[in-house]
Amino acid sequence: MQAEKFQKELDDLERFFSLYCKENHQNLMLRSYDLNYNEKRYKSEIVLCDTCHELLTYSHEKLMACPHDPKPKCRTCKAPCYDKKEW
Repeated sequence: MQAEKFQKELDDLERFFSLYCKENHQNLMLRSYDLNYNEKRYKSEIVLCDTCHELLTYSHEKLMACPHDPKPKCRTCKAPCYDKKEW
């Protein structure tokens, strides 16, 4: 997947997790993420609880391993890689 598409997917994930966690959880902490994808480095910081941090880390892993090009929206993917529990 191209760098622009990867960045957009990261931004969407982080925006969703940030809003959801802020509205629904407590004990939030600043988390730093440093990802390497296709020889490019992506850094971000976001305030999340432990549970959302773990789920976002899982989402990052799945995004970086996505075999589709172009990448479809996960909800419309015919072969989703997310485990049912995390979906």
